[in-house]
Amino acid sequence: MKIETDGGRVLIDEDTTRAFYKANSKHNNCECSGCRNFRACLPKLPDKVKAYFGSVGIDDMAVISEIMPLAADCDGMMLYGGFFHIVGELENIPSLPYEIPCYEYAVDENGNKTTVFAGKQTRYHTETSHRKLCDDFDIWFSGSIAMVPENFPAPTLQLEIYARLPWVLDEENTY
Repeated sequence: MKIETDGGRVLIDEDTTRAFYKANSKHNNCECSGCRNFRACLPKLPDKVKAYFGSVGIDDMAVISEIMPLAADCDGMMLYGGFFHIVGELENIPSLPYEIPCYEYAVDENGNKTTVFAGKQTRYHTETSHRKLCDDFDIWFSGSIAMVPENFPAPTLQLEIYARLPWVLDEENTY
């Protein structure tokens, strides 16, 4: 599959992605209420979202590599960030510099640990712009990858998500 974006392209090998997840169907199994709520919402996602993930080789969104319950918004909806891995590459997407602050730990004369600013470091990232799959579900592709499953085929991309989902568990939302 080829997706035109940002003046470049995202090349996705959906068949190899699908084959990996079929053979290695490890699901996110975190038992915190935020992660359980995310998994409970998956069957209720709009067909458009499920179809898009299927088109890139992810037929079961429970294989998400990382899901982070961020907070509840003023409407009681949960905000989530996270990412999946897919086999693919970014073509002609610029590598953009960004600076991150760096800190070091220092110990004062009483043995207390403090954090001290140690300057800035330049890093580079490649990612495409956000795409809205529906009102409450955004995605983008990133060449900056983390937590890649063992034996995941190369080249690897991250399919990042930002989602706003209802709280569906029969327990209090403590976020």
